[in-house]
Amino acid sequence: MSGRTPPSEEVVVRRARDGDMGAFALLYRAHADEIFRFVHARVSQREAAEDLTSETFLRALTGIGAFTWRGVGPRPWLLAIARNLVHDHHRARRRRPELTTDDVSRVADTPASGPDGDPEGTALSRAAAAALLATLPTRQRQVLRLHALRYRSPEIAAILGIPPSTARALLARLRRRQLPQTTHPHGPPVSTASS
Repeated sequence: MSGRTPPSEEVVVRRARDGDMGAFALLYRAHADEIFRFVHARVSQREAAEDLTSETFLRALTGIGAFTWRGVGPRPWLLAIARNLVHDHHRARRRRPELTTDDVSRVADTPASGPDGDPEGTALSRAAAAALLATLPTRQRQVLRLHALRYRSPEIAAILGIPPSTARALLARLRRRQLPQTTHPHGPPVSTASS
């Protein structure tokens, strides 16, 4: 033990405001768990809670210069940022159409390839789409739902805040998933299992 007293939170905040990333990392370590628990209790999905917690600290980092010390530390400020993000998250979900397995299956039964023969437009059968949707992790389910709404990978990437290459990779991974043999709506029975 070095015998050094750790700096007060006020000193840490001041250093973070001056651009000291190590000081900001101390703030993150001190408050990240509480912010995550706060958000997770309000959105219930772990992945969404992780994303919103990250966004909370990203906004805190970009806005730390405007933070004014009022004797209570950054905790209420961080919770206010998180609360606003949760509110925005719920409001966006109300505005976005929620798709069911039937919706995805109905869209998947129609040809989706564009005139240029885009491989992203390859349609899944209704049974394959229903089976796939039920087994997907959250991010892949989001990608499939957006794809079913006719969004292409660059648009999916922008909506989900991921790189376009990640959206393309997730779409490719969805096509390689092990699924039972199904009948393609425009041809003979095909296997949707990866080759």
